[in-house]
Amino acid sequence: VILVELQRIHSGSALLFGLVGQMLLGESLHIVEADIFAFSNKRLNRFKLRNASSCVGSQGGAAVAGVRKGWLTGKGSYVVENDCYLGITLAASGRSTAVVPSDFSGVSITLTLGGKKDGELKKLNVYRYGGEGNDWCFVYLPEDYDPDRAEPYPFVIANHGNGWVMNGSYQKANWTNISQYMSPAEIAAQPENLRSRFIATDDESLWYSNPTIEALLDAGYIVAGAENYGDGLYGNDNCTDACVAFFEHMVATYNVEDSCYMIGASNGAMTTLNAVAKLGDRVKSIILQYPLASIISQYAAGNHQDGIESAYGLDTSKTYTVSELEALLSEYDPLYKNVEDGVKTGYFPSVKIYYSLTDTTTPADANALPLIAMLDRSGIVYEGVQVDSDGEKKQHGHIDHFDPAGFVEWFDNH
Repeated sequence: VILVELQRIHSGSALLFGLVGQMLLGESLHIVEADIFAFSNKRLNRFKLRNASSCVGSQGGAAVAGVRKGWLTGKGSYVVENDCYLGITLAASGRSTAVVPSDFSGVSITLTLGGKKDGELKKLNVYRYGGEGNDWCFVYLPEDYDPDRAEPYPFVIANHGNGWVMNGSYQKANWTNISQYMSPAEIAAQPENLRSRFIATDDESLWYSNPTIEALLDAGYIVAGAENYGDGLYGNDNCTDACVAFFEHMVATYNVEDSCYMIGASNGAMTTLNAVAKLGDRVKSIILQYPLASIISQYAAGNHQDGIESAYGLDTSKTYTVSELEALLSEYDPLYKNVEDGVKTGYFPSVKIYYSLTDTTTPADANALPLIAMLDRSGIVYEGVQVDSDGEKKQHGHIDHFDPAGFVEWFDNH
């Protein structure tokens, strides 16, 4: 039996849970039951999810479960009457050689906790959804989310940049920590040069979200993102195949439209642009922030050369010329793929690009500006927003690349 004690929740909070458990120990191992409960000085409620095709939970009867080859899923809801802790026990049976890892690395559990915020509930799921890399993902649901609603929800997939490694924590349930809400105490504990990227709040229901997520949720969008196979992949096949797999997971798992919107920050812009090449018109529109938009131009400018060589299996002991890179990487570069005489061919979604001319990490003249020029030549709907047009130096990832109202308006109109 595994006991996982999770998070303290407070009286009057509405609690919705989603559980996904997978024992990565072979088909002979079966989850016998999962017991989801809240407890303080006495047990307030429990839901039993047993090894059967379905079951009914207590207090509202909202629990449904199904088990296939070690998978267990369930959902339910209730209102917490007293301050308490939420926990789970999982009981498994199988061959004696099947041992559950002590660090729980073989079990993926997500619980969606929402505190009260002006009468509204924000819901967050963090779990391993699968895919070739068994990737972590996060899914924010709007407070009125109804899996049976006749009209599917629009959804946004947000793709992270270099250095953002998801680990199943709420802190990493995002595509960046820029503009992320945190408690004043947690911000004070950060290095002084990083504190300006965070937004202080005492509202625990907002911690680790950001104003862009909250604005999209309030507008009725689901906001999600995943590891995309890992970090530092520069839009290669492993990365973009994982992004496509996560899109398919969202469509299969949630009540969403059959096409999505995307946000890509930094190297996440490369993920987004190359995923669009595979998903086609299943991506309605995209927003790029301080984008890496061309691996060839970026390499030629002397930036990220080692990372690009590693991601694409190139010889890291040599420096490649532009012509050599064009021969090797044109298929993975948005400024070259499906481009004839400088014009993009085939489907390409509308694009809004937030960039800075003072960005030295993904210089605009090697990334955003040539992308904008190609979109303009191709007659593709786009808008470019230069965030340092006021003359103030705004480096890579400056908070002004985040424009919650502008993001919502763009997606609403496209």
